[in-house]
Order: sequence, then structure tokens, then C-alpha cells
Amino acid sequence: MYRRDHTRRRGPGRGGAGAARRHFARGRRRELAPRLRLRGVGLFSRKPKEPKVHVDDPRLDGWLTVEEYEDVSTAEAFADRLGELGIPSALAADWEPDRSGRGTIFLQVPGDHYDDATVALEGWDI
Repeated sequence: MYRRDHTRRRGPGRGGAGAARRHFARGRRRELAPRLRLRGVGLFSRKPKEPKVHVDDPRLDGWLTVEEYEDVSTAEAFADRLGELGIPSALAADWEPDRSGRGTIFLQVPGDHYDDATVALEGWDI
């Protein structure tokens, strides 16, 4: 900004005390940056997450369907309950659920855990 006498006004962001503070802070960040840098963390170094719902996954071909649900959140709740009991489970679907998480979701378990899973989901103690 200019004053009436056409000289520049110095204030925050245009030099003055604010500029010195910013310059010092910028230099301090550069000093700390090497110590704060994490190795092996980047866009391509992460392991891809397991999907919530498996669509046409051949790994689940031998698994049995315990229940069918209409939305992902309900199916996840029951799958978490089986996980708390030590029963392995997975959510599968023939098609990808829509944006709101609705679709036909199958709760599947390995064949040897089918009886335990059905009893657990019916509310009886194992």
C-alpha cells in the first residue's frame, strides 16, 4: 500500500519485524526437516489396504455364506463380532456396493468355522 506521499508502508507481510520472524521460522523448519523425515513413507511405498467387500475374489471360493446383508455397515458390524470371537470372516458381493454402501453383501467364513459362526450370530454362547 502507498501513503499519500507515495511512499510504501511497511507492515506485516511487507518486510519489517514480521518478515524477520517468517525468515527465521522458515530457516528453523529447514533445520528440523531432516530429523522429522520418515523413511519408507510415500505414495507408492504403502501396502494397499484390503477392501471392505471382496468382489469376485477367488480366495473366497471355498468359504460358506453365513448371512446376507443389505448394507456394508451392518455386515461389518457382524464381521467384527465374529472377529472378536476368533472366527475368521470376510465380506463378499457379486457386484460392487453403491456409493451409500448398499447392495447384497455376503458374510462368509471358512467351511470348518461355519457351525461356530452360525451359533455366534444367533446369539448363543459358544
